[in-house]
Amino acid sequence: MINTKFLCCTDTRCDASCRFYRFLKCLSSAMSKKNYQSSAINCYSRCTEHFFRWLRFPSNTDKEINESTIQAFVDHLPICTCWPRASKSYNSVRAALNWLLRSLREAGEIPDKIIPMTFIDIEVKKFKTYLVQVCGLSENTLILRARYLRRFLNSIYDNDIIDIEKLTPYIVLDYVSEQARHCSRSTAKVITISLRSYFKFLSVTGRCNLELYAAVPNIPQWKLSSLSMTLSATEVKKVLSSFDRSTPVGKRNYAIALCFSELGLRTCEVAELNIESINWSDGNIIIPGLKSRRERIMPLLNRVGEAIAIYLQDVRVDSGSRKIFLRLRGAIGHPVSRGMVHAIIASAFVRCSISLSKNFGPHVFRHTLAGKMLQQGNGIKNIADMLGHKSIETAMIYTKIDLSMLTQVALEWPEENK
Repeated sequence: MINTKFLCCTDTRCDASCRFYRFLKCLSSAMSKKNYQSSAINCYSRCTEHFFRWLRFPSNTDKEINESTIQAFVDHLPICTCWPRASKSYNSVRAALNWLLRSLREAGEIPDKIIPMTFIDIEVKKFKTYLVQVCGLSENTLILRARYLRRFLNSIYDNDIIDIEKLTPYIVLDYVSEQARHCSRSTAKVITISLRSYFKFLSVTGRCNLELYAAVPNIPQWKLSSLSMTLSATEVKKVLSSFDRSTPVGKRNYAIALCFSELGLRTCEVAELNIESINWSDGNIIIPGLKSRRERIMPLLNRVGEAIAIYLQDVRVDSGSRKIFLRLRGAIGHPVSRGMVHAIIASAFVRCSISLSKNFGPHVFRHTLAGKMLQQGNGIKNIADMLGHKSIETAMIYTKIDLSMLTQVALEWPEENK
């Protein structure tokens, strides 16, 4: 049951005449609309009560409710002695006050946050517009290009006016060399691609010639120099068995895991699956073209279809969203995020004591499926189509996974003649 009476100012309960009481009601109402459970709403309300009581201190009377005030309150938590009954959990307080800011601004109780745009912000915005309208890049690629461009501009201009004439090939080369010393080869390659894309944008818009573009060095990266990480059949079975299918959350997570292991989908593709994506009569599923910019139709395997059907019939809550996989805790009925999908599989690996490299996660199922298809005699073209690769060359790395076949063509190591 949601608490409708608050101790926001003193030890006596407040009424509607108190602005803090009105703010708490606004928070409670906003969370209720997002289908949060009453326990979460009550927890966040208690955290907010503590914040309001702190604001009543003489030194805080004139402060407005904004990001800086909230940060000051959070810094106060480790030494807090203002209220013995107050909630002092950092994570809960921070989440509650973020919710408070959003709900108050949506209700018009406090002014919107005004963030003045710097010269670098304006430049990055222009670049992102070019990448979307001209290059048609995916969201994830767009984020990476903008991130590394911002770091480059910050290191050169430090929020001053962007004067392209100050840039020389030597400055660009020195920057890339310095960055390459402190990051992996793959990250350095992404940095150079981002800079090369930016200088091409400047050239297209007539702000510089291709001299800067040519100054960006090529970072060699041999995709076929290492083996792709895969799971054995026993490990895949162990991961799938780790989900408790007697619970609603377990049924949903099991269906998500099968989308990875049986269909080889990407994390973003699983999160974006819609109800309309599945054609039950024809037995196929339409995979959204988020990275390759083209949809692909795949057969809906019996095992996957059965798991999704059980989830849809027994677990999925009524929601205005058409996404298949929805949240069952917190904001109930809202779509699961890509981060949640990744965390679901990562948690399963932890339960099974399977150790993977950093940030690999669900992607290991794609490599495992490709290796399985290769062992069954499927060609590289079929594997590329299955995984949604535009180029067959991208799928060539999987030819190294079939170690049993490689041993048949390997030559014996020549012995030294004495």
